Amino acid sequence: MTSSGADNTPSYILHLVVVDSRTSKETKVPIQLPIDVFWDISEAIGKMGPDQAGRFAHFIVTVSRAALITQNLSPFPLPQEQIVIEQVIADLAKVYTAKYETLEDRVLAFTHWFLRQGMRHEVAAQFASAKLGKQYSGDAWRKKVLRWAKPRGLGKVEQRKRTKK
Repeated sequence: MTSSGADNTPSYILHLVVVDSRTSKETKVPIQLPIDVFWDISEAIGKMGPDQAGRFAHFIVTVSRAALITQNLSPFPLPQEQIVIEQVIADLAKVYTAKYETLEDRVLAFTHWFLRQGMRHEVAAQFASAKLGKQYSGDAWRKKVLRWAKPRGLGKVEQRKRTKK
C-alpha cells in the first residue's frame, strides 16, 4: 500500500478540536488523508520521542507560517497554528504502535485508537486486511479488536450504526 491513495487505500477524516485561546471558541478541524499516511506519521512521531516530536512540530509551524504569510493566507492568528500542529502531533503520537512486537498487534492497536475516534469498522477492516494480507469484514475485525483490547484494559469499541444516505 502506498500513502498516495492511488491503490484504493481507505481515507479517514480525523477531527481535531481546536480551542481559540482568545475566545475559547471550539472549532473542529478535519484532516482527511489515506489511513496509511496516519500509520506512517504515527510510527515516525512515536519513534522520535516527545522532545524530537516537539522540534518537528516547531519546524512544521515555521515552514507553514512562512508559506501562509507569503501568500497572505493565514487562517488563524499565528500562535494558533502551532497549537493545531502540536495537537495533530500529540494525537498521532497516541496511536504509535511500535511497542507491540507483531504487525498484527500494531495494526490492532492502531485501528483500536481510530475506532474509538469514530472510524467505521468497515474502514478499519479494509486497512487491516491490506496490512495483514487477510480479508476481514467490519464485524469480524471489530470482534478481533475487542478480544485484543479486553486483556489490555483498553476501552470498548462499539458497533456504530450506518447512517442512511
